[in-house]
Amino acid sequence: TVPCFYWDEFDVVPASSAGIGEIFVTTRVRRQTQTRECPPDPRSEGLVNCDRVYWTNSTENFFVADIEDFTLLIAHSVSAPTLGIKENLEKSSGSLEVCNPPTSSKECKTVEPNKTDTKPPMDVFRVGDLLNFADVNLEQVISPSDGGTKRFEGLVLQVEIKYNNFQPWRGSSGDHFSFTYKVTELPAS
Repeated sequence: TVPCFYWDEFDVVPASSAGIGEIFVTTRVRRQTQTRECPPDPRSEGLVNCDRVYWTNSTENFFVADIEDFTLLIAHSVSAPTLGIKENLEKSSGSLEVCNPPTSSKECKTVEPNKTDTKPPMDVFRVGDLLNFADVNLEQVISPSDGGTKRFEGLVLQVEIKYNNFQPWRGSSGDHFSFTYKVTELPAS
């Protein structure tokens, strides 16, 4: 069995992945202890080449405990300068569209996100809720040969945000926008 360790948000989301439009959330960690086999410049010690720069002494895997209880804060805006459109969460309202199955648009319901009490208010979702909305089970085996699960191997979730300034039977709603989140799992590559 793979042990679990508790991490905080700074460990779970590496600083290098906190870019605009994407986030990397850690579910499993592989820790390796290695010894350098070759000097930094092998030629300086008369070596022509170096077959292996590092030798792996030990490898340990562990899961991040309770990753489903972490939350994801989403702040977004839309802009179309040529149309004079600028919109953010302060002036618009939105919900999460949950379809069953996720690829269907026939059986959908909407779920209101939790809101922060900041100005502008931002939407907050539990990672576990986003996984459920996308019909993802982290314990599902995806590598039958070695029993690797989605929690072990990883996966990619896409959160799509669709803005709309039209209302059925009313046409354009002027400067009031609504938006819809849709969460889907992207196929493994």
